[in-house]
Amino acid sequence: MKKEFPARLLSLLLAVMILCPAAAFAGNPFVSPRGSCNSINGTTVIITIFVDDPYHNWDWGTRSEDAVSYFRLRSRLETACNWLTKQAARYGAKAKFYWDWHNLDYLYNWYTSSHNMRDYTYTYSELRDYIRDKIPLQAIKTFYNADNAIFLALYNQDINETARGVSFPLDFSAYADSENAYEILWIMDEDNGLTTSAAGLAHEIMHCCGAVDFYQGSSYTTDAYVKHLTKIRSKDIMFSIDYSDPDHIGESFTDADAYYLGLLSSCPDKRTYGLPDNAFGR
Repeated sequence: MKKEFPARLLSLLLAVMILCPAAAFAGNPFVSPRGSCNSINGTTVIITIFVDDPYHNWDWGTRSEDAVSYFRLRSRLETACNWLTKQAARYGAKAKFYWDWHNLDYLYNWYTSSHNMRDYTYTYSELRDYIRDKIPLQAIKTFYNADNAIFLALYNQDINETARGVSFPLDFSAYADSENAYEILWIMDEDNGLTTSAAGLAHEIMHCCGAVDFYQGSSYTTDAYVKHLTKIRSKDIMFSIDYSDPDHIGESFTDADAYYLGLLSSCPDKRTYGLPDNAFGR
């Protein structure tokens, strides 16, 4: 039957919802000036939500390709989190991630919408309400001794479709420092003939921790910096991603990335190319 694949986790979630009083779901304990994910230097839980709507759904009971996507996404998320932990350690930070929705408590969820979630009219508000009303955030914070929460919304788009995923990082948003500031990553498992890559997941997680895009068109870079990165063929993960090897991460984690993640007080590129301050006020 449809939706029975992670049966043990679904049973566990239902049990938690029955045993926990309604008050356990009230309030967001992950509130900071930078949304629900304050800093990469700490313990972060990544809470996954599989999303169905009238146009796309997950059905690994009858569609083998959905089961393949399930485990592919899980493997690449593991790669992303391990890579980020190692990169942060280079700057003296202790980044710990609890991400494995298949085996760990609380991290697997399912949401079904009556709207087209891919046009983004309802996406954030519906997921925000689902998180607020159905996911026991205080219990999760206590269980994992967590500092941060990121919500990974996975949407089962067909590989030949062209709509791209988005993220709702709140480091620079009016929602910051409020209970509605949930850092949600909206991830298409496939698009434009490509599958979601480990580097792409790491890139989006970094956004939730304060990292900014350096590619052309980003409001957090300058033309001079884009030209410089292009000239040196930069592999900075916030500048470009190589989708030819989606299972591994060959991109770079630079001092500029560390600065925007709050791991450095400054960096030469910021001064040289007139980059803006980071979200940590420096």
